Amino acid sequence: MKPEEILDPENMPEELQWVAEHYRLQPNDPVFLLIAWHWKTVQGSESKLTAVSMELQAALTARAKLILEAADSIAKVGGQLAKVQSALDAKPVALAKQLEAELAAPVTAAVATLTTAERALARSVQLVEKAQRRHTAAAFVIGVIFGGSLLAWLLP
Repeated sequence: MKPEEILDPENMPEELQWVAEHYRLQPNDPVFLLIAWHWKTVQGSESKLTAVSMELQAALTARAKLILEAADSIAKVGGQLAKVQSALDAKPVALAKQLEAELAAPVTAAVATLTTAERALARSVQLVEKAQRRHTAAAFVIGVIFGGSLLAWLLP
């Protein structure tokens, strides 16, 4: 954006246009320059926040998909385990021991998958909390800057 475009009141939102018109601010007035600079800064911050939000949504969508797949796998394993349990109830103890030995590897794999999914979910939660803190901090800083500039503008 060119400096001439920044100083053009038509490029500002209606609220800032009203301030410029109501107080008859000229583009060479320092207050007008401060308002224009602040508006440009806010627009840049909004773009960055939007990009970070979209990245976060994409990351969470991918994590959610992995978690859903893990949940489906767990549901399938649970169904198979129920069938095995009913088969074990009907078989002698020796056959039950043999089946237990054969199922040890799949159960271990299922537990490992669950552990991996739990770790992935924990990392996702950390990323979400971190992004929320960043958004809150950015909103606070923008509010402080805008409030400070407004207070400086209102005080003689």
